[in-house]
Amino acid sequence: MLGPLHRPDSYFERHAPGLNLARAAAVALLVALVATATIGLFGYALAEQAGDATVTVDNENRPPDWVCEDDTFGTTSLSRDGCDEPRTRQVQASSLVWDAVAGQIPFVFFASLAGWLVAGVAMHGLTALAGGEGSFTDSLAVAGWAQAATIPQFLVLAVVFLSFASSFDATAGEAALRSQVANFQSDLQNPLVLLAGALTTVWQGWVYYHGMYHARNVSRDAALGIAVVCGLLAFVGTLT
Repeated sequence: MLGPLHRPDSYFERHAPGLNLARAAAVALLVALVATATIGLFGYALAEQAGDATVTVDNENRPPDWVCEDDTFGTTSLSRDGCDEPRTRQVQASSLVWDAVAGQIPFVFFASLAGWLVAGVAMHGLTALAGGEGSFTDSLAVAGWAQAATIPQFLVLAVVFLSFASSFDATAGEAALRSQVANFQSDLQNPLVLLAGALTTVWQGWVYYHGMYHARNVSRDAALGIAVVCGLLAFVGTLT
C-alpha cells in the first residue's frame, strides 16, 4: 500500500503506465482531511483555552454613530432604528475564535485538493516539454502519492498549534494580542518546522522523480531537474 512512498522506484517501475488513479485520489483526499483536521484541532484548542471569558465587540445591530447623531433624517426616520441599542456588546471569546478558524476549514480542504490537481497539471506539462509521453491520469496519480509526503509536516504543525493554543489569552489587550500573534509567526519559522518542510520537500521530490521517470518516460536528468525546481518552489512557498 505504501510502496510509492518508501520504494517509489520499484513501485512505479512495476505499475506504470496505467497507475491506479482511484487509489492515488483517495490518498490526496486523506491528505486534505488531515490538513483540515489540523486546522480544526487548532480552532478547538483555542476555543477551549478561551473558556467562558468574554470580550467586548461592536454591536452590529446598532447603526453607525453618524446616523444616530445626525438630525437630518428626523427622529422618526427608519434609518435611525436601533440607535437605542448599546454601541458594544459582550460575547464569548471562544465563539469568536472558533468562528474565525472554522471559516478557514473549507478553504484548507479545497486548497489541498486544488494543490494536488495543480501539481498534476504542472508535472504533466513540464514532462511534456521534456519529451514525456503517457496519460494525464498517470501524472495525477503520481502527484496524489506525492501529496502523502506532507502528512508528517502537518503533524509537526499540529504540535506548534497546540503549543500556541495552550498559552493563548483571548482577553488580552490589543498590544498583548499582537505580541501573541508575532510569537506564533516566529514559532512557524522554528528550525524544527523548517526542517520538517525541507524533509517533506525532499520526500516529495523523490516520489516525483521516480514517478516522472517511469510514468512519463522522461530521462532521469529531466526528471531530476523538474523535481528539484518544483521542490525548491514548494519549499520557498512554505517560508512565505
